[in-house]
Amino acid sequence: MAIGSLARILLLMAGLTSSLAADTITVCLDGTCDFTDPAAAVATAVTGDVVEIGPGTYELSSTVVVYAQVIEIRGAVDRQGMPATILDGGGLLPCMSLLHLDESAVFENLVITNGRAEYGGGVYMINVDAIFRNCHVVGNVADWRGGGLFLNSSSPTFMGCEISGNSAGNTQFPGNGSGGGIVAGTGVVTMLECTVTGNAADSDSGGVYVTSGGSIVFNAGRLCGNTAPASPQIGNGSGVDIQFLDQACFQSSCENCPDVPACVPDLNTDGMVNGADLGLMLASWGRGCPLPCAADLNGDQNVNGADLGLLLAAWGQCP
Repeated sequence: MAIGSLARILLLMAGLTSSLAADTITVCLDGTCDFTDPAAAVATAVTGDVVEIGPGTYELSSTVVVYAQVIEIRGAVDRQGMPATILDGGGLLPCMSLLHLDESAVFENLVITNGRAEYGGGVYMINVDAIFRNCHVVGNVADWRGGGLFLNSSSPTFMGCEISGNSAGNTQFPGNGSGGGIVAGTGVVTMLECTVTGNAADSDSGGVYVTSGGSIVFNAGRLCGNTAPASPQIGNGSGVDIQFLDQACFQSSCENCPDVPACVPDLNTDGMVNGADLGLMLASWGRGCPLPCAADLNGDQNVNGADLGLLLAAWGQCP
């Protein structure tokens, strides 16, 4: 496709998107919003809706389930830009269950904590290609696999997220827990400017376990400081693809890693992701792009629609 044609299509898409009127469903703790319960609010949402959840700790009485609803769930941030909307599973249930979502589904500014399940204590996903921005998955437990996140047949993108303090394993059947932070099954998981640290498993793969046929790409993030008897940082089955791109750090100790660089899609490093960066990406469009290649955000050695999606997801002022 010619660059000019692509640019015209993007402009048309932007115009169509701005003309769509989505309903906004509000959630807050003081009773002045549409709902006080995030799970109940999400249950009423239909494709195109936005669920805005105010700051504070929401003690979940039921799991937040998103099933084939292409929606956005937006939490709040504090003055430092950190997520201030906390979904707390109370150590009794998984915080979120996400099923059959495409890349138009967006989750941002959420702390997902204190969830518990056999698989995916924090978040359980099947067939999910959604985008997660500025989300912290912390302090969740799986009895078997995926303390923080359990992903099956999913290709989500995580941007500026933290996966920390999660664990896999249980005292009744010790030595069987794996993937304390993340279990990634079939699909391609993209981690852009993310940190996976301080997770644990009582068998193997304290940080990440990639099952047979799965893939994970780390771009400008940190995988470090996780613990397990075997493969403390990352373990894998057969036939997997694991990539650490430019500026990604993979170490046993986080002391050996630099800070996570901010705003990798800001190709011209002016503090904004905007038309100038889009122009740089389009200039490399469709070409083979041997690493390191700044415009190849997902590390497949081509600049294409997948990279464009990551750039558009980060559009605006850099953190």
